[in-house]
Amino acid sequence: LSVGYDASGYTESLLISSTSATNTSIAASTTAAGTAGRDLTISAGTAETASSNNTDGGDLILKSGGGDGTGTSVMTFSTKISGTDTVAERMRIHTDGNVGIGTAAPTELLHLSDADGTEPTILIENTGTSANEPELVFWRSTGTGADSRDIGHIKFKADDTAGNLHTFVNLFADSEDADTTTEDGRLLFYVTKGGTDSVEQLRISGSSGIIFNEGGDDIDVRIEGD
Repeated sequence: LSVGYDASGYTESLLISSTSATNTSIAASTTAAGTAGRDLTISAGTAETASSNNTDGGDLILKSGGGDGTGTSVMTFSTKISGTDTVAERMRIHTDGNVGIGTAAPTELLHLSDADGTEPTILIENTGTSANEPELVFWRSTGTGADSRDIGHIKFKADDTAGNLHTFVNLFADSEDADTTTEDGRLLFYVTKGGTDSVEQLRISGSSGIIFNEGGDDIDVRIEGD
């Protein structure tokens, strides 16, 4: 254990080194039976609050180790498993920047995996009393728009009985017309029909209104009443 400066010679640092082949850890000591475990707090520096200088507090920066070539490093977060004496990984930031919750191999920027099927997987809640409601926003921040530019997709995927992956339902939104003062949006509804994915059945268009069966497929339309 040493206190001094890092390789740059500028930043005051705390270095924990080990000459053995084991990994290094920082942990609170184990308590006696029947006594709750002790908290461990890692805190960045706090600026003096008695003045009005609007001074920043210190940032908390966590880094995994650097490697060489195609080597990797990850950051993991674990918590206790309820009803047991063990802990389990809950979230991981992979070496490529993908974040996985419930999976150790995230394939997207945010990958949620729930093997137990707990519902809902995602909950957006607003406990306030104002008129503001919870929002889920798809924002195509390209600076300058363009006609027919994709804005967002919501895809519902599953395997068929042979294990083939299909997008059974696909909701697709784009900027049909992005010209200033004449803007039109468009929302398309696709479903898998007769083994074929992405059969458009409904189109809601700012310029053309509501259109059923734009592609002229063999689709029945039925309207029922009481």
